Amino acid sequence: MAEIGRIVETVSTDVLSLGSVSANGYSVKTADTINTCDNALNVILGHLPEYLQFHDSNRTIGKDWQEIQRTHLGLTYHLTKLMMHRPALVLVTLHSHSGEPSPNMPSLQKSIDAAIASAKCIVDLAHQAIFTRIQVIQNDASVASFVMSACVTLLYNVIEPSVTSTYAKDIFSHVERAIHCLDKMDHVGPTTGKALSVDVMKCAKDALMLSNSDIRFDHAMIDEFPWLNFNSDPISDQNLAADVQHPLNFDAQMAQMPSHSDGLNSNANDLVPADISGMNYLSYWLNGNVFDFGIPEDLN
Repeated sequence: MAEIGRIVETVSTDVLSLGSVSANGYSVKTADTINTCDNALNVILGHLPEYLQFHDSNRTIGKDWQEIQRTHLGLTYHLTKLMMHRPALVLVTLHSHSGEPSPNMPSLQKSIDAAIASAKCIVDLAHQAIFTRIQVIQNDASVASFVMSACVTLLYNVIEPSVTSTYAKDIFSHVERAIHCLDKMDHVGPTTGKALSVDVMKCAKDALMLSNSDIRFDHAMIDEFPWLNFNSDPISDQNLAADVQHPLNFDAQMAQMPSHSDGLNSNANDLVPADISGMNYLSYWLNGNVFDFGIPEDLN
């Protein structure tokens, strides 16, 4: 994880900075940085102990603490790759919608494919963990943040004009798996995973309607994913919308905050309250909910 952290720092400063991506695509320096970081991630993948090899979904399920480490390492690994390559997806999509030719499309397509592949892997890893390998991880709200990041990337790709129905179905199938993961989450701050899953479904519907391709007229896709139909309730057979006890909204106290004209005291009570209803991605365990996973003393 420490090595991935160093790679993330490089990506943040040399890839995601404003000067790294121009209207004409990646600079030579940025492209070299991405290749270097990709190679470094591959080296990490080749030196993992057996119980951390997240890329092998058929590996025997280990102890709880091993599965938690395996899952989080895999999610962090793929989120790093996703962040590294997602600028290419944004750049090409913006050019496509503006009617301008896509810059350096052949070189950018490799990055787009890598970003989408990692987004799918994030969903698959979360799904394996929540439903099969370590079900108690459904209490860890940080997993929801990984899944939401993957969904945003996948749905952003659907609005690309060149997307075919077959490709879109593959994307929506992974989004549907992500929805099931979020629906299963027991604790996501002051709300439930079901609230997030409903939000993802709304975003998916918007992405479908905003698409410049013909997929929005594909009735077969609507039949396969009924929750994409604007006239239907989100996954009505599971009644997700009815199960959301805490819809996302702002706390009423926010409307009563003092204005600048009222004058502010240097009192801690004048600070903006932190009880706004919405996302809270604080880890379940960091929030004081501790389980005994039998972690060896030398790993604590």
